[in-house]
Amino acid sequence: MGTITICIDDETEKRFRAAAKKKLGEWKGYLGKATTEALEHWVKQQTQEEIAHDALALLKT
Repeated sequence: MGTITICIDDETEKRFRAAAKKKLGEWKGYLGKATTEALEHWVKQQTQEEIAHDALALLKT
């Protein structure tokens, strides 16, 4: 398990905590689980965009 220390603006943190609490409930580790889900979603989206970009480039050749 890795550890990442990040700095985000106060409003984003407040909204993230509220959304995580609403979805998962407030228990030890809920922020870590919500952050992991958010990061996985972001990586998946970036991967899909890369695949689409590569496919378009292939179609042009």
